[in-house]
Amino acid sequence: MAPAPAGRTRAPRRAGRGFGGDKPKRYKRVPVSQEQLLADHGEAWAEQVGRVLQGEAAPSAEALMRSRFSAVRARDLTFLVKTERSPPDENLGREERLQRWAILLGVEEPPEESEAQPSEALRNIERLEVVRAEGSEVEYKMHCGSYGTWHERSIFSEDLKRGYLNTGSVFHTWVER
Repeated sequence: MAPAPAGRTRAPRRAGRGFGGDKPKRYKRVPVSQEQLLADHGEAWAEQVGRVLQGEAAPSAEALMRSRFSAVRARDLTFLVKTERSPPDENLGREERLQRWAILLGVEEPPEESEAQPSEALRNIERLEVVRAEGSEVEYKMHCGSYGTWHERSIFSEDLKRGYLNTGSVFHTWVER
C-alpha cells in the first residue's frame, strides 16, 4: 500500500465479511388478522390489541399482556422482545432474548450446548383467560389443550414509548391436565 500524501492520513480499512462477529438475526414482524384478534379477545379488546401490535402505546397492563399473548400465538419474536425488560438477575441483551423466544416458540433449533427447549405447548395455545387485572399486575391462564395450562401473574411497568413493559412475574407455573 502506498503511503498517504504528506499532511493526510489514510482512513482505517473496514473489516470484510467474516470479521467482527456474526450479524444479529432479523425476524420479521408477523401480522395478526382482525379475525384472530376477535376470536382471542372479543370485540371489547380486539381493536385495542391490534393497535398495540402495530406500535401504539398500550393504555394498560392488560392491553399489553393481551397483545403479548397474540404475539406468542403468532410467533412475533420482535414484538415480544420490544415489550419486555430482562429481569436484573438475568440481565439478558436483546439478541439473547430473541434467541430464547425463537427456541421456546420453535422458530429455531436450540444449539447443542443449550438447555433451552422448544415448547410444544406454546405452539398449541387454545385460548387466553384473564383471571384478574389490577394496576400493574395481570394474572392470566393460557390454555394449551392436552399440554395443560400456563398460569402466571405478570408485573408490568410504565414506559414512555410502549405504554407498559413486561418486567417479570409474581408467580408462573404449568398446571398439568
